[in-house]
Amino acid sequence: MKAVSSIVLRKGSLSVGIEPAAGGALTRLDLALGPRRFDILRPAVRGPSRIAPSLNMSSFPLVPYAGRLRNGHFQFEGRRIEYPLNALPEQHSSHGDGFTREWQLTALERDAAVLRIAPQSSAPIQYECVQTVTVSEHRVEIKLIARNLEARPIPFESGFHPYFAGRRRARVRANLPFRTHWDTQLMPACTGPNELRQEFARGIAAAGLPVTAEFGGWDGQAIIEWPTEGVTVELHTRPALQHVVVWVPERADFFCFEPVSHATDSFNRWHVDPTIRPPRTLMPDETYEQTCAFTVRLCTPTART
Repeated sequence: MKAVSSIVLRKGSLSVGIEPAAGGALTRLDLALGPRRFDILRPAVRGPSRIAPSLNMSSFPLVPYAGRLRNGHFQFEGRRIEYPLNALPEQHSSHGDGFTREWQLTALERDAAVLRIAPQSSAPIQYECVQTVTVSEHRVEIKLIARNLEARPIPFESGFHPYFAGRRRARVRANLPFRTHWDTQLMPACTGPNELRQEFARGIAAAGLPVTAEFGGWDGQAIIEWPTEGVTVELHTRPALQHVVVWVPERADFFCFEPVSHATDSFNRWHVDPTIRPPRTLMPDETYEQTCAFTVRLCTPTART
């Protein structure tokens, strides 16, 4: 199929946009509420930018790792694997390379699209990843299927980077028993009990979330709700992802609640921290599948205060 810059899938009241060339990112996820549309994810920000286009979108897949990688490299089975420093002036690499590369649209229906990222000879590891986005009456599902194209094992992890809209009106509920505290370079320093665990269990105002934070021990489920709008989104990952990164930039009316499969910089840290599991290893031609779904529910709006 020839290159397509942007598409929109619709089913019932839900719409989801996709821009394959921009890291396979979503450009919108919104809901029709009578005569107007309610943004679940922030709409793509258009215009000139010095950053990767996907960072201005609504959500994008994180492959073959998520979060920061110290100094952009790690050792795996006796070889050094190195990624470009893609967030200068930071001295660490972020989010792998899938979000910086063009994905090809390989199949399209009114309620589903299939995208593929092909192997790239200059990439640190050789893999392919197929992303399938489907929309139904009340649900949007994103499925990633990755495959090792090398003749030797490779490390592979994944995640999702949604930018939820309406931070000032939103609340988040999740079971997050542990928190990893970061240093001034936003890299892991120590892990302990999450002092916000009870607030998350009751439902914490998104406007009160830490600017940047990492949580662990997650069960892969969360609820994002906008009570005054009567909109609730149930977030489910399958298999259940155990880590969450939160990013809440000041003065912005969005927040990121990022489900990821591994702890920040675990590709380096597992050698020295026995509480961190080693990277998932894919043998030659082995595949790995990960799904993230957004299920939308409507309820009676609460009064604004």
